[in-house]
Amino acid sequence: MDRIKLMRKALFLLLVLAWVGADAAWPAAPSWPTKDITLIVPFSPGGGFDTQSRIFAPIWEKKLPQKANVIVNNQRGAGGKIGSLALMKSPPDGTRIGTLSPSALALMQINGELEGFDIRKLSWLGQLSWEDGVVVVSAASGMKTLQDLTKREIRFGVTEDSMFPAAMLTKRMGLKSRMVMFDGGAEQGLAAMRGDVDIMVDSVSAMKRGVVNSQGKLIPLFAVGDKRAPDWPEVPSSKELGKDLGDLEAIAGSARLLAGPTGIAADILKAMQESVWKALQDPEFKAGMEKAGFVNSPGPAPEAAKTVTAIIKVHEDNKDVLDSMKKK
Repeated sequence: MDRIKLMRKALFLLLVLAWVGADAAWPAAPSWPTKDITLIVPFSPGGGFDTQSRIFAPIWEKKLPQKANVIVNNQRGAGGKIGSLALMKSPPDGTRIGTLSPSALALMQINGELEGFDIRKLSWLGQLSWEDGVVVVSAASGMKTLQDLTKREIRFGVTEDSMFPAAMLTKRMGLKSRMVMFDGGAEQGLAAMRGDVDIMVDSVSAMKRGVVNSQGKLIPLFAVGDKRAPDWPEVPSSKELGKDLGDLEAIAGSARLLAGPTGIAADILKAMQESVWKALQDPEFKAGMEKAGFVNSPGPAPEAAKTVTAIIKVHEDNKDVLDSMKKK
């Protein structure tokens, strides 16, 4: 009898040890999120950055490892700098992310306007969208070909985001241009329709909507780069027209990227990146983007980081253009 009792006790101990071992090997519950998440949009409500963020937010909520709300917060001002800096200064705990413009931030960084922050070191989470850049001219300008652009000084309508691409196109194409600054794309488009400016460069979605609604007052001239834009295939590429501008694709187009502040813990960052990518691949996100008239071109975290590196490089390699912009 004693022998049987000892065997039972031994068996019980073995079961306890097996349970403890299995429990230790079981993955720990996700430590993120533990509270609601704020998605900072550094631009005005109703624009492309805001609309895409609001399409994304409720879908991302469903993909989070733990229940939390994702709250979109517009912190506009200074061409996106106010909201972007607010994100960069946030605690790296996974409670703050932002929808950022890498082109605008690259220009600010090169000009020393980001208080020492390096956007390459942000915690990049994914790419909401990428759109090719397209050059559009005002019908009132009488310009219909690349050659027409070189016949006289042109008035180049620009925003904070498109100033550098416009300056680079001016340099590479040998144009004589005068920059006319606008607060946003809508104001810029109306000016072109009136004939107050001759030419603009912006993303496909922004330009295509304007052209369609302009009743012939705006004319697409070319897509910047080696290939035609997939979502506007009837517009020829600059290379087709004899201008090799392939290296300007990174800055002429429009990227909307998701990021957190620098220094997020590796396990939380991984959970954030994985959940973001799941949301961006969800059919609901694609449907929402297409319904709103945007190009559905999401990308994972490494692609977002690669885009940022490429944009910074173009800026660093063309500091002469940046210096000329400061003098104007």
